[in-house]
Amino acid sequence: MEAFLLSAIAGSQIVSGFANKSAADAQAKIHEQNADTAREQGQEDARRRRYLARKEQGAALAMMGAGGARVGTGSALDVMSDLYTQGALNVRQAKYNAEVRALGQETAAQSARIAGRQALFEGFAGAGATTLLGGFGEGGVFSSAGAKGTGTIASTTPITRGIRSQTMATGGSYPIQVSPSGFNPYSG
Repeated sequence: MEAFLLSAIAGSQIVSGFANKSAADAQAKIHEQNADTAREQGQEDARRRRYLARKEQGAALAMMGAGGARVGTGSALDVMSDLYTQGALNVRQAKYNAEVRALGQETAAQSARIAGRQALFEGFAGAGATTLLGGFGEGGVFSSAGAKGTGTIASTTPITRGIRSQTMATGGSYPIQVSPSGFNPYSG
């Protein structure tokens, strides 16, 4: 019966690893979509800023012409040059800001994918540790402390960017505590 429980625990750790990887992959897709959206918003912001700069340049040109200034010379040229330069800088700033937001989302997507692979590995590693060592450590089914256990199974998989560790009650008369990381069957 103990072997069955250990294999059930190991199986649940593997399933948990796959589930956590799927959740992390879904989160990565959301971040990738957010990166695309940030770039699209940046392009739209750049178009809007370009339009406003041209509008401002046209208004200044009309005012100068109405005031009798010779457009294209002296102070009028300086004003138009400054307006053009400022408009170009605003457009570049919009594109830069969008790219920074997109790169942040892409970095978050990469982190989520890494966390997913880590969760999958931890699921398999936890299953291996449970199968090989689970019944012999403190609180295991083959130790004297196991008979006095609390009746819980707790994975020590760390919480990684929204991926939670697994805890579940076994119930019945076979209390088991499994700790796949930091486990030393020769202690105490």
